[in-house]
Amino acid sequence: MTTTETKRTALKIRGMTCAMCSKTVEHALADLDGVVVAEVNLGNETASVEYLSLIHISEPTRPY
Repeated sequence: MTTTETKRTALKIRGMTCAMCSKTVEHALADLDGVVVAEVNLGNETASVEYLSLIHISEPTRPY
């Protein structure tokens, strides 16, 4: 049996104004290759993303 390791990261998401915005962002993140779970919190303007450890996520080069 093969076990796939995952990592988790937190992202700051700005510009969401309603529950539909946060669901749209959540679904877009979840649809990315290698993403296992994506959860968006509208109130905190954050996203928690669990992804396969084989995927490399680099920091943005400029603040958004």
